[in-house]
Amino acid sequence: ILNGVGEPLLHPEIETFITRARKLLPKESWIGFQSNGLLIDDQRARDLLEAGLDKICVSVDAVTPEKLKKLREGAEISNLDRALNALAKAKFSVGRPEFQVGVEIVVMRSNLTELPATLQWAARRGATFALVTHVLPYDADHANEAVYLSCSGEAIDLLNLWREKASAEGVDIDQYPNIVWNYSKNPAEQRVIEYVE
Repeated sequence: ILNGVGEPLLHPEIETFITRARKLLPKESWIGFQSNGLLIDDQRARDLLEAGLDKICVSVDAVTPEKLKKLREGAEISNLDRALNALAKAKFSVGRPEFQVGVEIVVMRSNLTELPATLQWAARRGATFALVTHVLPYDADHANEAVYLSCSGEAIDLLNLWREKASAEGVDIDQYPNIVWNYSKNPAEQRVIEYVE
């Protein structure tokens, strides 16, 4: 799976990575990644399949144009339509009928009711599988989008206990998300990390 955080198609050598992986991996293995679909046109789809890509999962969180734009900045349903159609055409022009196209839908309160229509829309465009995941809140607005609560009462009590202990020593553990990925941390930031751990 050739992605982590970010868009794999932004890397100028992604097709080279796919070709190399195809040569080195066992025949029964598969190569794939997730994409927002913005950089997939007819030529790019053919290039990916010719390089040896076996699966792709395109992010489609809604099919109502207004809702999609609200959920994903810069997303247009016409771009997703173009990407899925290009992949479907490439399967046949490259002679790779086993190539799998899927969609990933991040379910939130604001798009939950669109899930059936989104799945039907994707299936009509050649998607044969879907990954339906839940939003992982990273701020208060996104926490309100969660379809279900992921914290038990015990977990919230434990958080509040350590929040109070840290606060008594002048440490604000709510700053954790802002500093956790910093490469180097000053002593105050390190104390926040220690309290959360």
